[in-house]
Amino acid sequence: MTRPDYQPLVDNKRIIEKLQERITLMNMELITERERNEKIIKDIKDLKETEGEEIEYDSLSDDEVENQICAFKVHCKHPVTGKLKKSTLRVHKDELLPTVLDKAYELMELAPHIPIERCRLVNYDYQNDVMHQSFDHDESQHLTIGEIAGGDGAYYYFRLFLETRKENEKFKKYKNASDELLSTFNGVHV
Repeated sequence: MTRPDYQPLVDNKRIIEKLQERITLMNMELITERERNEKIIKDIKDLKETEGEEIEYDSLSDDEVENQICAFKVHCKHPVTGKLKKSTLRVHKDELLPTVLDKAYELMELAPHIPIERCRLVNYDYQNDVMHQSFDHDESQHLTIGEIAGGDGAYYYFRLFLETRKENEKFKKYKNASDELLSTFNGVHV
């Protein structure tokens, strides 16, 4: 039992605890506000950079712009039907590989069936049904499609394969050599 002469101390302790809670909440709100402001500033900078690139493209003639666009045949084994799909992907040669992967993913309409995190692009030889080189997210994310394709033509002669994997599987690594053959359509190692 508390004595009456201690009661002011108990009341002060409660007041201090409530003030500490309010300070903590206010600090959390300030941190959240600061993070939001930093994100807005980053988005504005990104937008300015994008506008700068668009202005650069606007100053080019139609022929110059067309020469910077790459066209690739993209193949994909549909995760639901198992059928081999093929489509043409047109991207700027300076697009980074993650952006090209996003566009190929949209082009093949895989979104309702498999998350993009379980997809990657692979250099693919359609004639021989061989995967030549895998482009993994962590190793190739800084490369542009022009650097990967090599060459200056508007149409590149190698094809891409949008490879998918099951949730608990890992991607097999292909190292730009034909010693690692994979029959993509049948899913059988040769």
